[in-house]
Amino acid sequence: MKHTPGPWHKARFKNNTHQGYEIRAAPKHDQNAIALVLGYDHPECEANSRLLLAAPELLGACECALFILSEFGDDFSETRETVRAAIAR
Repeated sequence: MKHTPGPWHKARFKNNTHQGYEIRAAPKHDQNAIALVLGYDHPECEANSRLLLAAPELLGACECALFILSEFGDDFSETRETVRAAIAR
């Protein structure tokens, strides 16, 4: 399964019942949000929205790390499996 390619963008939103952050593939409002983080007045919500925003770059970094780790044979097999598991999520 493929993810929506980046870069992703973050914007605040507010409607009659909710407020928070939207994560979108583009800053256009005609596309569906990839994720919503509700409640922007909490520090955790800001941090969670930044983490979601970084997801495409984090995935790329993990894929690069997995490639590099594969060059070291069995020396980093546990680390390789940890990175593989993170990518699979």
